[in-house]
Amino acid sequence: MSAPPNANIRKLDRNRFSPHMPSLLSLPAALLGLLLGGCVISTPFRGPGFADGKVTQAAPDTEVVVSITNATVNRDQRGPFDEHVSKVVKSLPGQPGLIGYAVRKELFGDEVWTITVWRSEADRARFVASNEHRAAMAAGGPALKTVRFSRVVVPAQELPLSWERAKVLLDAQPRSY
Repeated sequence: MSAPPNANIRKLDRNRFSPHMPSLLSLPAALLGLLLGGCVISTPFRGPGFADGKVTQAAPDTEVVVSITNATVNRDQRGPFDEHVSKVVKSLPGQPGLIGYAVRKELFGDEVWTITVWRSEADRARFVASNEHRAAMAAGGPALKTVRFSRVVVPAQELPLSWERAKVLLDAQPRSY
């Protein structure tokens, strides 16, 4: 009489495993969550008035207008919000007076940031009133939990701003919505 096909396979003895095994197995998942939770991606600073690491549409000592935004987005509306941001970003190179821009977002979080740089306040205001920006604000506005803005004037030679400096400038502003 031959042995059944599974005779050589031992049954696992659950008593041989530590009661902490499930928590040990969840440790890699928790670490991955911590790492990815703070994971951000950003576009390089670019635009029609910026090339080879410097502003091309203004002298180095000319003051330019920097607009910085930070928003927290409702997760369930993140997809539609990102679509509107994409449309605005695609419209930026054609905006009069734009020097450059960068966009940053958390991959698995709720925060987004933008930096836009303009030759003048009038150019920035014209963009804010543009059809693309107004449509995105109207459609994407409900997805926002919080929004912070900062508008500063800096010499063109200080561009591009690092994200760290942009955050410091943003944190110095008292406005929060």
